[in-house]
Amino acid sequence: MEAAARRLPCPVEWHPGFTVEAELLRAHPEFRGPEYVALALEVAERGRLDPRIVGDAVRAGRAHPQDLKKVWHYLARYGAPRAPRAPRLTPPR
Repeated sequence: MEAAARRLPCPVEWHPGFTVEAELLRAHPEFRGPEYVALALEVAERGRLDPRIVGDAVRAGRAHPQDLKKVWHYLARYGAPRAPRAPRLTPPR
């Protein structure tokens, strides 16, 4: 994927991904519904959500994939980029 992207006539950058404190989603039940806020709180780890956590919940069958997709929507809408770590010389795996 990276090799194909590098052939494009635009810069390629790695995004650190989004994260959100699940508790903050309680303020937005109207976005996708209070049941998805409750699910977000259930699957959160140490009170946080990020793409890995949502993906792990899907793979583990913790809820219907379409329900977890709506949790993902919350993450994408209300999350923020993670604080950058030390520069990464190779792409994440």
